[in-house]
Amino acid sequence: MREEPKEAVEFMSPFNPRADGYQVPSGSSNGSAAGIGSYDWLDFSLGSDTNGSGRKPAQYNGCFSIRPSTGIMNTEGVVGNFPQFDMPMFFGRDISRFPEFIDVWYGNSPMLKAPTKYPQDYLPNVNQLQSNLIERFLKGLEGPFEVQREVISLAEEWRKDFPDGSEHADIAEYLRLAGGYPYYHDSYRSLEPFRREYKERYGKASFVHNAMCWQWAVSKDISTEERDKYWRRSEIYRHWLLERIFGAQSEESISVMIFPIEEGKPNYRDGGILYANVNSQRLCFMNMSSMMRGPEVTAPVGHIPFFSTVTEREEPLPIAVSVIGAPGTDLILAEVVEKGMKFADIPKKVRVGRSMY
Repeated sequence: MREEPKEAVEFMSPFNPRADGYQVPSGSSNGSAAGIGSYDWLDFSLGSDTNGSGRKPAQYNGCFSIRPSTGIMNTEGVVGNFPQFDMPMFFGRDISRFPEFIDVWYGNSPMLKAPTKYPQDYLPNVNQLQSNLIERFLKGLEGPFEVQREVISLAEEWRKDFPDGSEHADIAEYLRLAGGYPYYHDSYRSLEPFRREYKERYGKASFVHNAMCWQWAVSKDISTEERDKYWRRSEIYRHWLLERIFGAQSEESISVMIFPIEEGKPNYRDGGILYANVNSQRLCFMNMSSMMRGPEVTAPVGHIPFFSTVTEREEPLPIAVSVIGAPGTDLILAEVVEKGMKFADIPKKVRVGRSMY
């Protein structure tokens, strides 16, 4: 669950150590990411990710992370509220150590050649400096594997296939609520015993911060029929991605897809709080790995300068890239990212403190 600094009323929100020290840490696993960016004695930290709450903190706090393939490890005892998307994940400063941690935590994945796919729907980004950093990383991937990216448009590929009929030719409209409605519906109802038992014991409702109140207000009006309708769409999208875009059944190669993590611009911890209209959500790349059940590595690829209104000087803002693969490719995905960064001469290890380098 998101909780931005101005929403943290019962405890202090972690401080993001990067740049001016007053950027948001972002996402509910922000403490784990902020710790990695702050303390050189901390090599790895654990968090969780449902719809981006682990991947976004990795960018904002300038560190690496991986969201594992859904179901690749035993998650018995993990407390979540939407098991179809909920996954534990981890953060670190050195991508070269990720295979070692992955091997210990949940085992190996096959070593396969790795071509890349480059989605026009999200790249180039509107921020040219951010796009330039991602482009450098992409060229680094092409070099050591002797492959060339395939530039694709998910929207155009969807229109060619009509996975759910020609009446659903617009993928953005088709998925508008598919990533949100099932999650909101199920998570709200999973907490019903807590709400009921708390009120029975104490004679009052429990305190809930504003972000959760907003989510519950949306969730309680989503019917089971609506939930099932959009979950069906999510599953059709998942199967289409695996078969047509990622070629998940191939034994000769794997495909990876590259995304930005939000637009690279300052986001101060004392800034305004915005609650998105869930009914206006369209095609969101943060939902892809969750819906596809595949792994996603977040890797810092550089920083862009900005003038801080806090320190009144130029500060380095971390920029990260997101790399998604088919389910089960977790180990190879981490190794692909490491080799790509080495070839592009992007540091595979970041430092703690104000600047990653």
